[in-house]
Amino acid sequence: MEISQLRAFLAVAKYQHITKAARDLGCSQPYLSNVIGSLESDLGIRLFDRIGRNIVLNNAGKLLQYHAQIVCGEIDTIYRQAEALKNAENDTIRFSASGPRFAKEIISRFSAISPNTHYLQQIQDKKEAERAILEHYITFALCSPPVIHKDIETFILCDEEIYLAVPQSHPLAKREIVRLSEIKDEPFLSLSNNYSFYKILSEFFEEAGFSFNPVVQVDQMALYSVNFWDNLLQFIPESLIDSSYSMAFKFIHVVEPKLHRQIGLSYLKNRTLSPNELNFRQIVFNYFEKEYIKREYDL
Repeated sequence: MEISQLRAFLAVAKYQHITKAARDLGCSQPYLSNVIGSLESDLGIRLFDRIGRNIVLNNAGKLLQYHAQIVCGEIDTIYRQAEALKNAENDTIRFSASGPRFAKEIISRFSAISPNTHYLQQIQDKKEAERAILEHYITFALCSPPVIHKDIETFILCDEEIYLAVPQSHPLAKREIVRLSEIKDEPFLSLSNNYSFYKILSEFFEEAGFSFNPVVQVDQMALYSVNFWDNLLQFIPESLIDSSYSMAFKFIHVVEPKLHRQIGLSYLKNRTLSPNELNFRQIVFNYFEKEYIKREYDL
């Protein structure tokens, strides 16, 4: 008897349906049927009663289900604790972010209380971060939009408005609110289309029935060099507005639809975090609560 057989059995016992269990496990229906048949052969007893095209867990199956849940739960605990010990020994925080600014500031704050910690940090979008978490390449993902997956725990850190930034000399600088339809043909500067923020904006434009076609696409660092882009309009999340932007631009609310983005912190469900990882998570929570959720701008 192997652990993989017990896990397969538990999935079938949960659904009492081979096709649904196979879909959940990511395997074929014939393969799963063979695994259950082999397990019943090894034990010398039937675990399910076949009623027409349906299967029902019998008394022997219920007994095995009870013990299999304990065994698989203990094995999962061993793996989680071993990984936590490994990370504690390495003293390395592995995480990704959809942009470099948050990562830089959070690392700076955490280093002040944990100077011996090392970091393995990547820039990843939502899909890349999801895969990296599930495959244990990273522990945390700081993403916008947040990662949503049944095996991943995600905390929404903030839901912030996205403003239209126009040069102070632009005719729109006299406005406080604009509809997206009014600016759809304006010349925009944007992050390149491999960034999550570009994709968020594209979805809002599509929702309004337009296409987002910025005339200039740049990377993160070039976007911050506002003096080079005085003739173009930009979309700026509230958390990225600082004094240099405030002097050069007027910030305008965009409606129909209202532009906004969520930022989330994600990690694997049921994962045992090391003390260092727990501290890092708390620093992230504190950072967003103090610096962004409660921060107000004089726009």
